[in-house]
Amino acid sequence: MSADSVIVIGAGVAGLAAAADLARAGRDVVVLEARERIGGRVFTLRPDGTPDGASRPVELGAEFIHGEPPSLLSLVRDAGLPVESSEGEMRVLEAGRLHAPGGEPAGMEELFERLEEAGDDDSVAAFAGRVLVGPGSETARRRALGFVEGFHAADAHWVAARSLIGAGPDQAEGSFRLQGGYDAVPARLWEEAGHAGAEVVLGAPVTRVEWEPGSVIVRAGDRPYRGAAVLVTLPLGVLHAPSGEPGAVRFEPEPASARRAIERLAMGAACRVVLRLSRPVPVRLTGFLMGLEGDFPVWWSAPAAGHAGGETGDTAGGSRGRDGGLDVAGGSIQMTGWTGGPSARRVSGRRAEYVIERALDSLATLPGLDRSELESHLAGAWTHDWQSDPYARGAYSYVPVGGLGASEALAEPVRDTLYFAGEALADGPARGTVHGALDSGRRAARRILDGGGR
Repeated sequence: MSADSVIVIGAGVAGLAAAADLARAGRDVVVLEARERIGGRVFTLRPDGTPDGASRPVELGAEFIHGEPPSLLSLVRDAGLPVESSEGEMRVLEAGRLHAPGGEPAGMEELFERLEEAGDDDSVAAFAGRVLVGPGSETARRRALGFVEGFHAADAHWVAARSLIGAGPDQAEGSFRLQGGYDAVPARLWEEAGHAGAEVVLGAPVTRVEWEPGSVIVRAGDRPYRGAAVLVTLPLGVLHAPSGEPGAVRFEPEPASARRAIERLAMGAACRVVLRLSRPVPVRLTGFLMGLEGDFPVWWSAPAAGHAGGETGDTAGGSRGRDGGLDVAGGSIQMTGWTGGPSARRVSGRRAEYVIERALDSLATLPGLDRSELESHLAGAWTHDWQSDPYARGAYSYVPVGGLGASEALAEPVRDTLYFAGEALADGPARGTVHGALDSGRRAARRILDGGGR
């Protein structure tokens, strides 16, 4: 390392993207990653160990590409990664029956179209209470707040209404999957960074950053890394962690402006469980299912068989059941159960076996499904507790009441020495997404190159 090195903390998408751009520009770059893997909250598992797409990867973190983000799709195209549309039949469970939704309840669409009318101190729940009145308003409010808590992993009574401008239900439409696993994205960035000369050090949790203008010492274990600037791409939940907690990083001196911005942002909770069923079950489970009872009200499906030629993946949390030997030709299917927002905290901190049991309970509330029969078809089950993960401490970020402008403030360099990036610093609707993290990392790299950091 040289005196003008840039030290990047975190080998997620933001950190790897920044490292690749900085190294291509001729900077000496080292990336420090606490985990023994890259990817951060991109977390892909191949439980039967076959990298050739014989079975579908299990995604325990990011799964979908939402919309058509130019930067991410460009990376995917350049890497030759095959994608597939995730669009499928959407059905809602109401009064014990599954049916196609007959359009959103009157007023729900209007709520998201009118968010610009909300005050800076309005939560989504408070604004909905004023806007959605009259016949059908109770159903519209319930659906709107459920969408906010499920899709944005936010507390609807706490998230700032104006922060969701442009991030309504239509953002959830038109999504895609990477056929071979989402970890192809960080893998591609890691390859680009390495080819440009960046060094990535795994198993190196940072505990302290000592800095003064133009000079930093980043301590990972007993080893100091010295440079001219540091780019922090840690999840917001980790930046919230008190000093001394696992995964926490101490700054000396504390950057007051950055700390104020960090404290004005919030980390949302989410939990997912992936179930692999080895045989057809007596209910059509294709597409997206909503409104199920219990802890996991939202489910989506995909064939358990993968696609030859698909690429990449990462690793997983708890597992249960058999990992391989699936009768793919017999109609096996992979189901993902999801809960977000405050409801996700009910299963946080529990053993994987408990979470999987609650997921099976929810799926069994579908008419025509027998709980014991469903379990008899279970070939594998996986989950990961992001809230209890010391290097994540949550799913993805949101802007609470009082936090408008905090992301922009945190993105501002501190004395051309401390820089921050990640999905929490993404612009508007891109917050909480992989493409938001990608764009934020590249923006930070440009600022380091433009501002000195040397």
